[in-house]
Amino acid sequence: MLVLALDPGETTGYVIAEVDGINYDIKLSGQFPNWQLLETLIVNWITDVIVYEAFHLSPQIAKFKAWSTLPTVETIGVLKYLAQKYAVRQLVAQPASAKEVVSLPRYIAGVSGPHARDALKHLIAYLRRRNENR
Repeated sequence: MLVLALDPGETTGYVIAEVDGINYDIKLSGQFPNWQLLETLIVNWITDVIVYEAFHLSPQIAKFKAWSTLPTVETIGVLKYLAQKYAVRQLVAQPASAKEVVSLPRYIAGVSGPHARDALKHLIAYLRRRNENR
């Protein structure tokens, strides 16, 4: 199964991985501004599942987002549209789920950039939850 894991935002991190049970093989990763490469990734990789982090605007965060267009929300909106357009299943990860993945090694082959690392955390959290439900 091919999974596209995303950390959406002003800079969107991604990991595309072939998944077999709890094991994964990273095929591609990186980061890009907003939603610019989403359609290219979905079309070129024909993923089975997209896992992405949810966004919740709390009163504490809202204070710092005044007058913002909320790029994370915009990116998630584009992602939802593209997933529906190409009939790709979406799974929303709660922000806390990535924190379950306490730490990653400093260097991971094929993964560079903080947002790509966060996308990998979403992938690992998804695989853990999926494995627990079996």
